Amino acid sequence: MSFLVDVFKDRSFTKTQSTIAEYMIEHEVELCRMSLMDVSRAVGVSDASVLRFVRQIGYEGYNDFKEQLYAKVTEQIDLAGSVGKKNLRDRLSGSEDGQGLSLVENIAETASHNVELSLLQNPQSSYDRVLSSILRARTLYVFGARGTLSIAEHFSRLIRYLVGNVVFLSSPYDMHAALGSVCEDDYMIFFCTSRLYKSDLHICQAAQASGIGLCLITDKVPSLLTKFASHILITKTGENQYFNSMLGTLAVAEHLAYLLSVSEREKLQDSLDRYDLFTEEERISC
Repeated sequence: MSFLVDVFKDRSFTKTQSTIAEYMIEHEVELCRMSLMDVSRAVGVSDASVLRFVRQIGYEGYNDFKEQLYAKVTEQIDLAGSVGKKNLRDRLSGSEDGQGLSLVENIAETASHNVELSLLQNPQSSYDRVLSSILRARTLYVFGARGTLSIAEHFSRLIRYLVGNVVFLSSPYDMHAALGSVCEDDYMIFFCTSRLYKSDLHICQAAQASGIGLCLITDKVPSLLTKFASHILITKTGENQYFNSMLGTLAVAEHLAYLLSVSEREKLQDSLDRYDLFTEEERISC
């Protein structure tokens, strides 16, 4: 997970502190070039509130916090090799006001930003731990709340070629019914982006009570849900007018499926061969 998610996820915050933490996670890269005053103005709190916050999480002051954040971000998100894009250090020292872009270009930039951050702010070690849990699971349960439901279904369909027993659950009621019969050898992937609801919390609480491992794929950290998760993958969903973009969440789901396909290459080929044989008479030649 990202540096800030790792720092925040097990802590209890006041409402003001949660607002600061949420802003910092959503703007982790930009934060590296923001002053204490910039952050306090953006969040809508006093400079003293931000300073108290960084001291509470273990730093001597804001500059100490920003220096360590910069070191971690540049280590985790190396964009220097991206074709046609600025590297990270250039981004942190430059201005990104979006001026001069057409509406389509602005949308494309936002979509690219959401996908890029969603994939890169989660280090490979986080993906590896989730993959290991998926492959060890007796049964893998997949559920997506509200706007992520279609992503959960898409992900379930993709990985059925790779994982023996995948159960896609289409409602919170199905999720609760399933959790009544799970065991510690099972694993659950829960796609859940803001706004969060009590039903989301109840699912996470039930998962913990049942002993099942839980991977939470979410854009909301810290939240009341994160403390129940065995693993967390962060997605970027905002900045699309009145709706939350699902492109970043979909990118994380497809990246997991891709990593699974690389890990289970022989099994995938066997599954695809059998599927092609089964559907041969149904396909239309082009």
